[in-house]
Amino acid sequence: MSLKRLAGEPFIFVRRPGAAGMYADFVRACEAQGVQLRVVDEVPRMVTAINLVAAGGGVTLVPASMQCYQQESVRYCRVAGDEAFRAPLHIVTKSAVRNPAVERFRETVLVFAERSREGY
Repeated sequence: MSLKRLAGEPFIFVRRPGAAGMYADFVRACEAQGVQLRVVDEVPRMVTAINLVAAGGGVTLVPASMQCYQQESVRYCRVAGDEAFRAPLHIVTKSAVRNPAVERFRETVLVFAERSREGY
């Protein structure tokens, strides 16, 4: 779905104080294409936003990992040009602990992330 098709839709956003994240990137991507967003609600959690969409309250933006919620009541669509608002991936480990399983996991995630950037 193109950003232009979202113009005028009632949007439900999840706001996180101090961490604008993908929503700020999404708003910038819309502004760059001249798309006016009509925000009708701001909620504290993504699941709340999805439930409001299921109730007919509007549309929302969620990461692909949230597609398992309310599948019978909502339709998930990939947004064209979503490269402009991808969420970063962070790995956090305790620096003093050297666990071979943790190191292998970290290496696997980094390889996966690199391949994703290259379009595999």
